[in-house]
Amino acid sequence: MQPKRIIIFIAAILILIVSPKVFANQTKVKVLQSTESKIVLQVEFSEPQFTSVETPRGKAFVVSADKAYPILSEGMPDVPRVAESIIIPDLGTMEISVIDVDCRIIDNIEIAPSKGNILRTVNPEDVPYIYGEAYQIDKFFPEKNASLDTPYILRDYRGQVVAFYPVQYNPVTKQLRVNKTVKVTLVHSDIKGENELIRNNPTRVNSTFDQIYRNRFLNYENNERYTPVNEVGKLLIVSHSSYMEAIQPFVAWKKQIGIPTELVEWSTIGTTHDQLKAYVQNYYNTNGLTFLLLVGDGEQVPPITKNISGTSPSPAYCDPSYGHIVGNDAYAEVIVGRFSVETVQQLQNQIQKTIMYESQPDANADWYKKYTLIASAEGGGGQGDNGESDVAHSRVIKQKLLGYNYTSGDELFDGTQGQEDAPGNPTPQMVVDALNQGRGFMNYTGHGSETSLGSSGFSVSSMSGLSNNTQFPFMFDVACVNGRFVGRTCFAEGFMRASNANGPTGSLAICASSVNQSWAPPMAGQDEMVDLLVKSYQNNKKYTFGGIVVNGCMFMNDKYGTGGYSMTETWVIFGDPTVMVRTDTPQTLEVSHNNIIFLGTTEFEVECASENTRATLSVDGELIASANIVGGTATLTFSEPFNEPAMAKLTVTGYNKVPYIADIEVIPAEGPYISVESYNTESTDNVLIPYGQVSSIDVSFKNMGVEEAVNCIATISTENENVTLLNSTFEIGNVGANEIVTKHAAFDIEVVNNIPNMELVLINITITDNLNNIWTGKIKLNAAAPYIEVTSITFEEYHGNDNDQMDAGEIWKAIVTTKNNGEATSAEIETELSAMSDNFQIIEPLIHSGVIEPNEELTTVHTLILDGNIPAGNFITTFAISTSDQYTSNILTVSSPVGLIIEDFETEDFSSFNWQVPSSNAWQILTGADNAYEGNACMTSGTTANSQTKEITLNHKVSKRDMISFYRKVSSETNYDKLTFSINNVVKETWSGELDWAYVEFPVNVGDSLFTWKYTKDGSAASGQDKAWIDYIVLPSSATSTQNNVAPIFLTTPPGQVVEVMETKSFEYIIEGYDEDAEDTELIFTCVDKPDWLTLEQTEATKAVLSGTVAAEDVGKHDIVILQVSDTKTASTQYFFVRTIPYVGIEESLVVLSKMTIYPNPANNTVNISFESPGKKELVVELFSIDGAKKQTIFDGTSHGGTNNITANIDDLNPGLYFVRITLEGKTYTNKLIVK
Repeated sequence: MQPKRIIIFIAAILILIVSPKVFANQTKVKVLQSTESKIVLQVEFSEPQFTSVETPRGKAFVVSADKAYPILSEGMPDVPRVAESIIIPDLGTMEISVIDVDCRIIDNIEIAPSKGNILRTVNPEDVPYIYGEAYQIDKFFPEKNASLDTPYILRDYRGQVVAFYPVQYNPVTKQLRVNKTVKVTLVHSDIKGENELIRNNPTRVNSTFDQIYRNRFLNYENNERYTPVNEVGKLLIVSHSSYMEAIQPFVAWKKQIGIPTELVEWSTIGTTHDQLKAYVQNYYNTNGLTFLLLVGDGEQVPPITKNISGTSPSPAYCDPSYGHIVGNDAYAEVIVGRFSVETVQQLQNQIQKTIMYESQPDANADWYKKYTLIASAEGGGGQGDNGESDVAHSRVIKQKLLGYNYTSGDELFDGTQGQEDAPGNPTPQMVVDALNQGRGFMNYTGHGSETSLGSSGFSVSSMSGLSNNTQFPFMFDVACVNGRFVGRTCFAEGFMRASNANGPTGSLAICASSVNQSWAPPMAGQDEMVDLLVKSYQNNKKYTFGGIVVNGCMFMNDKYGTGGYSMTETWVIFGDPTVMVRTDTPQTLEVSHNNIIFLGTTEFEVECASENTRATLSVDGELIASANIVGGTATLTFSEPFNEPAMAKLTVTGYNKVPYIADIEVIPAEGPYISVESYNTESTDNVLIPYGQVSSIDVSFKNMGVEEAVNCIATISTENENVTLLNSTFEIGNVGANEIVTKHAAFDIEVVNNIPNMELVLINITITDNLNNIWTGKIKLNAAAPYIEVTSITFEEYHGNDNDQMDAGEIWKAIVTTKNNGEATSAEIETELSAMSDNFQIIEPLIHSGVIEPNEELTTVHTLILDGNIPAGNFITTFAISTSDQYTSNILTVSSPVGLIIEDFETEDFSSFNWQVPSSNAWQILTGADNAYEGNACMTSGTTANSQTKEITLNHKVSKRDMISFYRKVSSETNYDKLTFSINNVVKETWSGELDWAYVEFPVNVGDSLFTWKYTKDGSAASGQDKAWIDYIVLPSSATSTQNNVAPIFLTTPPGQVVEVMETKSFEYIIEGYDEDAEDTELIFTCVDKPDWLTLEQTEATKAVLSGTVAAEDVGKHDIVILQVSDTKTASTQYFFVRTIPYVGIEESLVVLSKMTIYPNPANNTVNISFESPGKKELVVELFSIDGAKKQTIFDGTSHGGTNNITANIDDLNPGLYFVRITLEGKTYTNKLIVK
């Protein structure tokens, strides 16, 4: 067919420019034929529309059309494509041919070049139009009317995107071919193709993906290869070990509503993301899998990390990639979400709001159908998806919401946009106020940081004001790095973890990116998510949050190809991917059913008038059967009939419905049936049996049958080796039909003293009656024992320069907190603090501190003496462990830097370091605790004029590869007025918009470094406070730091680490120090720790004397710590202790009898005492402890002349220092004995 030719001028083209875009007719793609070997498609395009833009060549146009998306090929003509997916054969290649085209030509028109796929960190208006090589080539772009993208695999099917082009442009002839209809044929060939699908098992299409396929593939209805099955799909939960217990209620609830769920501990899989990926793939291949939920933050359960071309920063964190299993593409086989938590409480909060949202909706509330829309004022002018600005995009979404169930909401847009948007920019408090009033849905399109939304400034710190304790919105978030969750608490994590004293607040679920998002593709994905939410596609009733998000990503992939892939891989779902979202006030369900199930039954019927509902039967948290209600009924079929009585639970759920939950009793149809009704310990009325004790157990039995059971006897046993049953049988007696009989102290159980806390003790019970009926049951008890955990090591400055930072030569207190997380009181706690290096000393490393009640804690305080020559920037590492009899805690390791070089501006000037401050237009010191991140001062850029820059620099000599860190805050016009940080004139990062205080750090190499902070304004306008703030700069190690001076040394040592001094005797220690940095310096000596009977006197510039006289009340051990400080502000310490012993009748401290020997010495079992005696004399040999207490009389009798040998047994003595005293002829002789 010959194309029609139209000569058209710019004035005529302007008639076609419409904003916002309302297309005169719609684009339609039809399947004319679909078989295994041939597919015929026809597209009818809408009339194109033209947006006028200014380029270096003057006025030009950007073309758009209904259901068409820009190709985003930089430098090529900016024209769109219509992209649709089809199912193709598993193997081989599809070849496309155009068989019919109806088109016309527009002459003499200038089409602008595409700016490419721009990231949201860049303002599209700042990107110039660049004409590429295509504008020198005399041919149409695109060259063909239709083309094929690379095939992909979507779980059960192999798919391929067919791209149709509404227009084609020749830049040399300036002709635009406008296609009205295009008809194509796709023919299958056996040539090996890309992403071929190899099937190893029969395919079963579950209902979750059946809905996805109906929306995704044009020819799905024509494909009869597989029949969908009535299954929701399995959920695999991979949890960090810390959360295995806390996640159990969530697992039970998911099974209760019909989702087959399995929980696996991450440590049993491995430690790397490659191992987790392999595990998920194998699980998918062998068990079938639809949903994956990771439990723990990025450091606990790692995401897949990738360096993805065209994205930043690197690496990208790609949780969704765990679900991209078959084929080399970004189409999900498994839908992935994450409970990103760091504590059990954070997890419990997220579980609580998820279960509350699904199981206990408010049937009278209207907040479910209210929304909050937040957007920047940027984009548009042909940029962005559909050429829309963020505001226009959000208003399209608003109209879709109002056309569905939603009734009202908020427009929180930058600038003054009219309608419901208030003048000026939104604030964090506006967002908080809206959410506290109750909102069901939240949508954001704009700029973002790791911790905040660029528009409104709503951030992690703002979330403390939330009080939406029962009203949790779900959120679709298009923004940069709001989901960059590794190494920090990002915006999405903060929103999910938010809570107050009344419980969880914040969001139900959120999808947020771990990288800087691009402009157009995510907007298309967000559009699709909203379309699915409001049921724009009647065949795709996908109401789980994960299903909606993944569908949106697939749509984005179709329309933008690889430009969508990178966004899909990094758009992380925070929250439960299986959670069913709500968009309306919940309605109650009218359900009818029998209230009992007889033993041996294999089916149970449920009736309900509401469609799109599902009925599930479960017992004790285990899923028995589940089915969709179709035509008002569902038949639940059991894989095995019930063979014992039970209490089952029927749960019926549906979209925007209040769940129906009922108990169903499973009973026998005839005869007696005895079961264990309840049990508890006789003294505590619970099922906890204390460690190291004997407990009596009360057991109640119920006859669930229809006849009396006579002369019942119970026999019990257990395989648990940590307990002993003290009786194995007991009588129950007669139990009438429906009667409950309780046997008090039915049996006794003895528990060992080292059983793990909450260990399950399973008691098997067999019951017989006079008719030889046999019934079995189980009694589940849990051990109550201590669970000792060292929860923290904190440090407090004891003697130093009072800057709250560890410096060489200082003395600090290490405070170790030990908690008993068990169910029983501990024995006495012994806490030990140890060190990894010898550059500091721990005084009293081992401390006994008493018992701990359950859920209580205690602290021990250990003194740390830091060596005076620890290099600045080094770390001291301490290890703490606590024990309680047979129970041992974890080993907690904490490292703390020594000699940090800190600029915190508390001097209220720039005098502390080598700052280069301009004489004018300079940064300033701002005082006041409300202004600073910490302390009372920070630096700020202050007022900056338009088109001006304020810069401040710091010269610093770095002695080793290290980091510089600081806290920054910005309040500026987003993307126009910016704070920039550079090292040696290389920009490291730029910040703009409303950003609260946040920590940043950057690596620094050895050598001279120039650090530069710069605040730059554009030529017009301002936003926020229009300034930046910097505080608490930690500089890298520096060779010029005073903390690298050599500390003074002690030239003298104390007289032994243990000095025995008798009471009434004196002690003297002459101290001398030396400072090699300044030989003439004066050293200041201080006694940080000493007994009161000692005094320190400085006698010379580098000498002092420690002396004193012991009194009777001063017996014991006395720690002594001496600190010497030099003029160069360096210090060192010396530690020793003096042990004083009481007077025991010895004239001299040690008087040794002639030829008296004690061997072996040290000794541990027996000791031999040998001495010479002049003849037969009265002899007494005694043994005293160091504190003067007599431990034993070794001998009391008469000596013989010559050598006397006496043996003493010392098995029962503790290690330490003792004295052997011999009394011979009224004279006393003493010598030391060391017991080891």
